Amino acid sequence: MFSRPSQNPSRSKLLVEDLSEPPVCDESAFALDSVDKKSPGTSRSVGDHDWIAALLYVVCDTVCWVVLYGIVGYIRRDQFFVSPFEFVLVDCVVLAVILQALYIIGGYNRSTEMRGLIYTTEHILAVAAAAAISSLLIYSAATFDAGMKPSRGVLLISFIFFLPISLTYRRFFRQLFAASAAQRAFLVIGSGELATRFYEAYKQSPNQQQLEFVDNDVARVGSAIAGAGSPIVQGGIAARLAQLDGRYSGVILAESIDGLGPELLERLVRTQFQRTRVYTLESFHEAHWRHVPIHTIDPFWPLQMGFQLARISPYHYLKRLFDVIFSAALLLISVPLFPLILLLIWMESGRPAIFRQSRLGRGKLLLDELPQLWNVFKGDMSLIGPRAEWIRCAERYQKKIPFYHFRHLVKPGITGWAQVNYPYGESDEDAVEKLQYDLFYIRHYSLKLDAMIVLKTVHTMLFGKGR
Repeated sequence: MFSRPSQNPSRSKLLVEDLSEPPVCDESAFALDSVDKKSPGTSRSVGDHDWIAALLYVVCDTVCWVVLYGIVGYIRRDQFFVSPFEFVLVDCVVLAVILQALYIIGGYNRSTEMRGLIYTTEHILAVAAAAAISSLLIYSAATFDAGMKPSRGVLLISFIFFLPISLTYRRFFRQLFAASAAQRAFLVIGSGELATRFYEAYKQSPNQQQLEFVDNDVARVGSAIAGAGSPIVQGGIAARLAQLDGRYSGVILAESIDGLGPELLERLVRTQFQRTRVYTLESFHEAHWRHVPIHTIDPFWPLQMGFQLARISPYHYLKRLFDVIFSAALLLISVPLFPLILLLIWMESGRPAIFRQSRLGRGKLLLDELPQLWNVFKGDMSLIGPRAEWIRCAERYQKKIPFYHFRHLVKPGITGWAQVNYPYGESDEDAVEKLQYDLFYIRHYSLKLDAMIVLKTVHTMLFGKGR
């Protein structure tokens, strides 16, 4: 069904290796600190543990909501419930919805950047969605219990106060976590081509932690990883692994498994389960940058464990149900606007406003550009998925870009993970970058990710960026 790329399938290189030269990185940002003299058993600070940071946010959200809802209800002196049990029940239902909404946008992830406009917007949308869903659940239940009459005003006022308070302490804790993380580095094992490529990608990313490269190959020790101004490769991997606690945030493997040796592999496994997280290049890209690097996958990548695209996946059918319901609703809402939209397109472009074009996605079907909601309703597309490409572009990309055909494992969508994370572009380099986000979507296909895409799509519509 899929065409096989002409490149070596065991380890394909990126389409473009020599793009524009990246800006020279400040040497101090990646300089090697003096060796820490702390003992190997030195414990990390509380905020450095992912689960403790998540628990801190959960406790703060729980206390904040319970206190706010109780105070607002007391001040208004309204009698909403027959018994205290109903009050507690409503509190728990609302809190569960809030926690789920904030979890979807990464509100309990220690590494989520919560001080920028993007997260602020997503936080507002998530809390607003939680308020709407909570109201729907509570007042639907109240219709079956005449004695249960929760006040709309109390619920609304509580959410209005919860929004800025929850965002404020998240920004505060994020500042503390970032300051703590800046004092440590990532230990990168390897100094070959994979390590060099990773360094180039890392210094163009938002990550601000230092990188320290180590290798047991004496021929590489003492050399710069990527030319002047880049980190110097150090020796003694075993000695560095003994200093993980308190000094390093994690270990990154930028070397093939064959080059590590059984003793080092065994030690890394113990490190992963007992002390510090060990990343492969693929897992680091996924955890920190939310995409899958092409050079880390092979033809058997879709056969790995953990994919949610199996035919028996319950979400596969649930997503189709969502597509039918929402596309039908949106069609009913937007159909009266179609004549005006067609007129505006004709006035601006002077060409036929409606046309048919062959586009490639799962099924390889003829998809109408406008309106695509009809294609979603019919089942040709989904609301969320990789963008449907013009068939001529798709054929060219499949010849040039390794594993481009993997993006056709799911139906194309009106919006998707690549569209909301990468600005619009038509070059081959842009196609490579977007493919990496599409692969991430395929790898983490889930309700949570789709919900996150919906929120980011709303942000994109309001503030621009992406396509």
